[in-house]
Amino acid sequence: MSPFAQKLKEYRELRKLRQNEASIAIGCEQSYLSALENGCKGPPKEDFIKRVIRAYQLTDSEIDELRHAIENSRKRFVLSSKASIDEYEIWNKLEDQAGRLQPRQIALLKIALELGQDNIIY
Repeated sequence: MSPFAQKLKEYRELRKLRQNEASIAIGCEQSYLSALENGCKGPPKEDFIKRVIRAYQLTDSEIDELRHAIENSRKRFVLSSKASIDEYEIWNKLEDQAGRLQPRQIALLKIALELGQDNIIY
C-alpha cells in the first residue's frame, strides 16, 4: 500500500464514510476510489485531489500530509544520468525486491541512505 493510499483511506474512515458515500461526495466511481485506497493506482491528477480536499473538508495539516504522501507514492522512477554503475546495480536490485523486503532490510537501507558523505568509512 502506498503512503497516498493509506492517507486517502485513513481520511475517509476518520470521517466515518463508506466508500460508496465518499465516492459520491468526491464525484468518482466507487471502484476507482477502491483502487486508489488499495494502492492499485498511483496518485491521481490535481483536480481529483482538490475534490477529495473539499469532500473530506481536510484541515491545512491534513492537506500537507496528503501532499507529502503523494510525493512519496510515485510508482515510476528515473535514475539520474550522473548515477554510477554501482548505483544502477543497487537501483535494479531494489526494483526486483520491491514489495518483498523484510523490515530489517528496510531499516538498514534507511540508515545507509541517511549517512552523509562525511560519515562514510572506507
